[in-house]
Amino acid sequence: MRWAAIVVLWLSGCFLGLEDQPPVGPPGPAALIESAQAYDPIRGRLVVQGGREPEANEVRSATWEHDGQRWVLTDPIGPGPRRLAAMVHFPELGAIVLYGGSDADNDQAECNETWTYDGAKWRRLDLDGPGCRRGHNLSYDPDGKRVLLFGGLDFCGDGRCQETWAFDGQAWTLLARPGE
Repeated sequence: MRWAAIVVLWLSGCFLGLEDQPPVGPPGPAALIESAQAYDPIRGRLVVQGGREPEANEVRSATWEHDGQRWVLTDPIGPGPRRLAAMVHFPELGAIVLYGGSDADNDQAECNETWTYDGAKWRRLDLDGPGCRRGHNLSYDPDGKRVLLFGGLDFCGDGRCQETWAFDGQAWTLLARPGE
C-alpha cells in the first residue's frame, strides 16, 4: 500500500512524502514539480527525471529511481536539465521513452528530443518527430505496440499542440492534426 501511495504522489507531479512513516533508505530527490515519471515494470522501479525544485527555483537534470524501499540516484549523463517532459515504459524496447520538455526556466527553450533509458544508461535517438513541446502526454498502446503522444505547448510554432503522434521504436509518425 505504501508503494501505491508513493506512485500516486509522484504521478500527481509533486512528491509530498509520507508523514506517518519514517523514511526508508538514503535520502531521495528534493521536492520536485514538473518532473517526468514512469514506472518500469521489468525492473520494478519508479523512474523520475528532471523537474524543477521550487525552493531553489532550479531545473534539475538528475534521474532517480525508487524500488519501493529506497531512492537511488542513477546515471548522471542523460537528457540534462529538463522540466515538463513526458515518459512512458515501452515494452518492445525494454526501456522508458522520454520526449520533449523544456531545458530551462525559459519557456522558449523547448526540446524536441527522443531519449530512451534502459535502467543502465540514457541514449538519445536521432529522429525527426513531433517538434518542440512541453507539458504533453505519452501513453503506451498495447494493441498497436507503440507509444502515443498528444498535446502540449509549443513556442516554436503557434502555442498549442493538438496533434497525435505514434512512436514505434524506430520513427515518429503523425496520426492526426486538429480538424482531421
